[in-house]
Amino acid sequence: MDNFFDVNFTMLKMAGIWIPETKTKLSIKLMYLVCNTLCISYSCLIFCPSELVYLANTFSNLEDLVKNVNMAITHLLANIKVCLWFYYRKEIIGIIETLGTYGRRYESSANFRAEEIVQKAKKFKDTFSILLLTFGIFTAISSCLACFLGILGMEIPEGKDIDFKLPYFSYIPCNYRASKFTFSAAIWYQFLPVFNFACIIIGFDTLYTAILAYVSAQLDIIQRAFSTIRPRCIARLGLELPTDILKDPPLLMEEMHKEMNKIVNHLQVLLDICRRLEEIFTNVILVQVMVSLIVLCTCIFLVSLLPVTSLNFVAEMIYLIAIECQLLIYCVFGNKVTVSSSNISNSIYNGDWYSTSTSFKRSMLITMTRMQRPIYFTIGKFTPLTLSTFLTISRASYSFFAVLKNSDLSN
Repeated sequence: MDNFFDVNFTMLKMAGIWIPETKTKLSIKLMYLVCNTLCISYSCLIFCPSELVYLANTFSNLEDLVKNVNMAITHLLANIKVCLWFYYRKEIIGIIETLGTYGRRYESSANFRAEEIVQKAKKFKDTFSILLLTFGIFTAISSCLACFLGILGMEIPEGKDIDFKLPYFSYIPCNYRASKFTFSAAIWYQFLPVFNFACIIIGFDTLYTAILAYVSAQLDIIQRAFSTIRPRCIARLGLELPTDILKDPPLLMEEMHKEMNKIVNHLQVLLDICRRLEEIFTNVILVQVMVSLIVLCTCIFLVSLLPVTSLNFVAEMIYLIAIECQLLIYCVFGNKVTVSSSNISNSIYNGDWYSTSTSFKRSMLITMTRMQRPIYFTIGKFTPLTLSTFLTISRASYSFFAVLKNSDLSN
């Protein structure tokens, strides 16, 4: 398996949704099976439904209702992503393996090193992935820690229940308010699935954006391959030609045709992969953006109600930043694919093609014409996944917050 995705595969293992390869030892497979069963059963089948059941108890308080809806729909979407991962897992892994195979087809030259392009893209992708994971983990920790520190400093009269809210709203079938110990156990009961959901969401999201980063890197490789096609073919054949030659020798023309066909084949594979990725992910991205829009505006609303110096304010701010980063990472890597694909036509034109054959120039024109339409990943086929879309969604979430805030004030 390509090490470009090692960070993302590690996140999926942390989330408890990784399935090992067939050649893995039986003992390791059993370990993964037990871990996956426990994580999915606890988080997806027990905790998430308990959040939905508890919704009816928060209707009387707008702040509680908003927070409960935020987490419930976020975790419900995580369940959808788990189902999507298991359904398309083999196909996604197949796409990754195909990308790894085609990315190593070109020899290096003075101005073209494919491995450097891939490593640069990996470093950029890993930075975003780890940043998002950090915010996701701190989101789970900060809310539970704020609650835990709150009850530690409380004086509880004997025989009285603890009058304090848990960090999240979910149905718990016992009296957890009876003592600090039972209340702390309830906090742990909520922390573990929330932490697991954070790993699921971030693991799934960053795997998709990592594939986009790899596609973008390979589009950059294709750009350089097109622009250096003639000097690489000359070096491969060991020819020494004058710089002012008007027509290339037949041997070089034939080699350049072969190289052109190889690059075009690589480009076609990438176009097919992008089309399939769009089919698999576009609808879940639409749902993700709608959820993010709701969560963003309601998070801003909750933050506006809390004292700036409180631990709950810090926890809500971390969650708000995590949601922004989650949406940003989709748009950043979708935008990178669009920009990389739109530059291919210029790269073909900037190559050393003046002394090539008419058929080679015709192939150039056909490819340039096709790439006049850049690759776009979309949000449910409605709008492209670009940075301008991120700004539009951010502005819309603030507008919805203003409406929600005015409604609260009028009440």
